[in-house]
Amino acid sequence: MALGEDQTINSRVGSADALEIFWTETETGLTLYVEADAEAGRDLGTSAITTIELVGVTAEDIDFTAGILTAGAVEAA
Repeated sequence: MALGEDQTINSRVGSADALEIFWTETETGLTLYVEADAEAGRDLGTSAITTIELVGVTAEDIDFTAGILTAGAVEAA
């Protein structure tokens, strides 16, 4: 789920009943916020959030299908 322009991971976002991945685009790429607990996005702290920086990746580059997050494509050798 993309965070809105005026939101941060501490803006009480998402559902308290589901594990979620949030993202925001930065000047250098994409920042992912992965919940370790379903209520993590509803908390005001980040102790249950893992932050991942993907440099050179945009939101258009990622896909989340069947519980698998991918960015880009694998090319055959």
